Formats: sequence, structure tokens, C-alpha cells
Amino acid sequence: MVLSHASYFSRVLGVRRSHLFTVFTGFTLSGLLHAVPAWTISRSDGGMMFYFLLQAVGIGIEELIFACIGDGKLSRAFGWAWTFSWFAVTNIFFVEGLVVIGMQPIVDWRWVLGYETVRIN
Repeated sequence: MVLSHASYFSRVLGVRRSHLFTVFTGFTLSGLLHAVPAWTISRSDGGMMFYFLLQAVGIGIEELIFACIGDGKLSRAFGWAWTFSWFAVTNIFFVEGLVVIGMQPIVDWRWVLGYETVRIN
């Protein structure tokens, strides 16, 4: 859904259509779709917008590394490891966004970044 909007914005802004522009625009729009309702409920997005922008940054870093190591088994293994690691480290921001609107996580992700443990009742 957001990729067609990203293509539209690239045309309107006169930006040469590039993969990274589409990725950043798509994740920005997706972040807004998650952050605005959270803001409406709690007057805070709890980090959801930051989480979605971090996903675009992670894809950019991954593509830069892929450009250096090329295609092959090494790049495929790296891609799986990178995706899992990036998601695990950045997921705390999405979970915090859910917590600010009153949802309780099943797993406390704060330990990933060394945060103090949240009390789940």
C-alpha cells in the first residue's frame, strides 16, 4: 500500500525514482500510520515513528554491505543474520509504542538494549 504512495511522492517532488527513496518514504508513511493512532490515544507515539525510520536505515546499511560483499552464500547468510539482529535490537521501540497505548508485551524486550526490566502485572 505505501509503495504506490512513495512512487507518487517521488514524481511530485521530482526526485529520480530510487530504491532507497522508496524505502524511506514507505517506512515514513507506515510509521505515521502507526504513530498517529498511538499519539491520539496517549499523546505519545512511544517510539513507533523512530522504529519505522530505523527499519529504512537498516535496509540502507544492509544494501551498502551487500554492495561490498556481492552475491553468494555469504551475502545470503549475512542477510538472514542482519535482518534478525536488526529487528531484535530495534523492536524495543515498537513495543514501547504498544505499551504507551496500554498493551502489555508478552516478552520484555528492554534487556536487548540494557534497559531496566519493565514490570508486567
